[in-house]
Amino acid sequence: MSKSSNVIAIVGKGGVGKTALSASLARVLISSEQNPLLVDADPAQGLTYLMGFGPDHKTIGLVRDEIIEKARAKGKDAKEEIAATFDYLIAETLMEKESFSLLAMGRGQSKGCFCPLNNLLRQAIESLSRNFPYVLIDAEAGIEQINREVVRSVTHLIILIDLSFRSIAVAEKIQETLKRLWIECRLGVVANRSSGDSSQIQEALRAQGIEIWGIIPEDPVLRENDLKGKTIFELPENSAMLIAAQKIAEKIS
Repeated sequence: MSKSSNVIAIVGKGGVGKTALSASLARVLISSEQNPLLVDADPAQGLTYLMGFGPDHKTIGLVRDEIIEKARAKGKDAKEEIAATFDYLIAETLMEKESFSLLAMGRGQSKGCFCPLNNLLRQAIESLSRNFPYVLIDAEAGIEQINREVVRSVTHLIILIDLSFRSIAVAEKIQETLKRLWIECRLGVVANRSSGDSSQIQEALRAQGIEIWGIIPEDPVLRENDLKGKTIFELPENSAMLIAAQKIAEKIS
């Protein structure tokens, strides 16, 4: 990966709106002609749909299935062939539009945990991202992909929280995990769907030495668009989420 690449990952517990923020930040980068690589690292593929892609696309999960089938069919002789074709198989999963590209993790059909899939995703990110000035990763809920070092090349980590102390606990856990894995990056928290007084939450974050990069109020237009299955490009520019994404982009530029 190029040292000049900005690799941004958005993490947090489930249900806090990571995908909506990822898509909004992607839209900001696209509008400033940054040609980002977007990585939908959540098997649910919410970012893929928000960015306007349908269900018919190849994913990292399907590549994993191809590799497994090839290994089973050819046994010991398959290792060198798989290594030689890995970049080609990964490139086949890349969905491209004029102003951005997207890589989706998806789900494989083969049984087993997501550990091998996360390892493959990490290799894919490292293989493809060197040609992009910005890489934006919408991570799955929790800290598993941090533990598996899927985001080991990250330069900016955004922890998205709601105004609950459970979210604060997740933020603290993520900070501890980064230190344990010796992952060095800029770390900031964004609080989503904020209403009322957030001073206690902000004080708790500052006590942990975590920067606060944004407080996003409840956005009814975003919620309505989501219910109607609209893409992020149909969200009006005065959306609270888009305004927040613009401010975050300024912090990481």
